[in-house]
Amino acid sequence: MLSACRRNEQVIDGSLVYTSFYPVYDLTKSVAEGTDIHIDILMPAEQDPHMWEPTPRDLQKLAVADMLIVNGANMEERWLAGIRESLPNLKIVDLSENVDLITYKGQASLGEFQYMVKLDLVGNRVYPIEFGHTHEEFMRIAFIKTDGQEKKEDMIDYAKAVMLDQGETVEQYSLIEVENEKVYQMKMGHTSGMMYYQVPESGSYYLISDRLSEALLSYRLLEEEGGEDLPVEVILTGSTSSLDKTTYDPHSWMSTINAKIYLNAINQSLAAFYPHYSKKFNRNKVRMVNELALLEHEFKDKFAAKENKVFVVTHYAYAYLARDFGLDQYPLQGLTSMGSISLHTLRRAIAFCRENHVSKIFYEAKGNSRDAYTIAWEIGGDADTLNSMEFVSKSEEVRYIDIMRDNLERLEQSMR
Repeated sequence: MLSACRRNEQVIDGSLVYTSFYPVYDLTKSVAEGTDIHIDILMPAEQDPHMWEPTPRDLQKLAVADMLIVNGANMEERWLAGIRESLPNLKIVDLSENVDLITYKGQASLGEFQYMVKLDLVGNRVYPIEFGHTHEEFMRIAFIKTDGQEKKEDMIDYAKAVMLDQGETVEQYSLIEVENEKVYQMKMGHTSGMMYYQVPESGSYYLISDRLSEALLSYRLLEEEGGEDLPVEVILTGSTSSLDKTTYDPHSWMSTINAKIYLNAINQSLAAFYPHYSKKFNRNKVRMVNELALLEHEFKDKFAAKENKVFVVTHYAYAYLARDFGLDQYPLQGLTSMGSISLHTLRRAIAFCRENHVSKIFYEAKGNSRDAYTIAWEIGGDADTLNSMEFVSKSEEVRYIDIMRDNLERLEQSMR
């Protein structure tokens, strides 16, 4: 076990609390202001917080900490269970536990599925599947060749038996040489991507997937890369089970309403651990909650006066903000903060902007601006940044509330 000398190496006086990434850090720091409690960030700012995992050195840091405060809502799901197992005595605070999370159906249980279509495929021709922005790890599919004589109910039961298998793991951008009735577990990530498949002979096939295409994991079956959707006959859309996993939009910190709840949870957690500072924690919390309430009131009035409340953004990170202020977010499917989108998606976005009189395209601060400016040029508009805080570093010393104000001002100025 590490000794207290580790703290001396970090030049820390007093107590130590780690937070997972920047927005959690800044809110926690604001509550602890004026105390000798050292607040730090676990995740490096230069890495994607959706994909980062802790190293042994990070575990050493946490071993001498009093507490770890995380966003929750699946944001740290990749590694949090490992932290709990390695450091069972570490207090972990999940800020999302008491907020109204945006939920999605998520993954079907083994032996179940959510989507089944019938399609005609040409043997040895390569077909693409285009994936959008997602926070999920895997999506499982299988193909079953058919002569068209079976009953729908029998086929669903047969497909459920096929989907009992976990499946062979396949990396993004791989070519699946389809074997009849074999399950493939396609690896996802916090990026847009493609997967390719080909069947050995021409004919009709059922494609079965453990997921519907929805906001948190969108996908399209294409005739060719950058082309149109493949014609399909939908057999089933919706779950074959009531036991499917529920998943969440993890960007819950992008809500001023949620941030006030976060501040309450931080206040209570810190006060329980450091009771001698409880009055100071509470004063700081009340001050921050009041600031956020004023910000909400100001911009709810401003947005209420707008006729067009649509905004187009490259990174699917602003659903909570949109919900708070009655706005309509149009995220570019197939794109993350650092990714690139398909030609088909560009065309669709351009058409949407023209139809909805959108003249400004938003992209992620510190992210790829190319596609946003491409669309802006096509519609005779402009591009600008929004900041999801996923890549803000501690050295920037910018407050959560100031970033949120800046986001709201940019959105308000873009609307009629």
